[in-house]
Amino acid sequence: MYILKPIMEAPKLSALYHLACARSQEILVDLYEDLHDSKGLPMHDDADWVKSRIQKAVKEIRTELSLINSAIEEL
Repeated sequence: MYILKPIMEAPKLSALYHLACARSQEILVDLYEDLHDSKGLPMHDDADWVKSRIQKAVKEIRTELSLINSAIEEL
């Protein structure tokens, strides 16, 4: 268990966790929607586009999770 320094109080750290996780969830929802056409059918015609879109989502999620890592390193 970490003892929080005054720099990063527990409520502030919790809010940061929430923000990063909420953004990550939004990224995944956007990915899910992007992987389906307007009729709700899964996209499969362009495998390269699908792979590229997944890579973009992974990069965005890693950015959000690095926010948490940075906060933890400040402890």
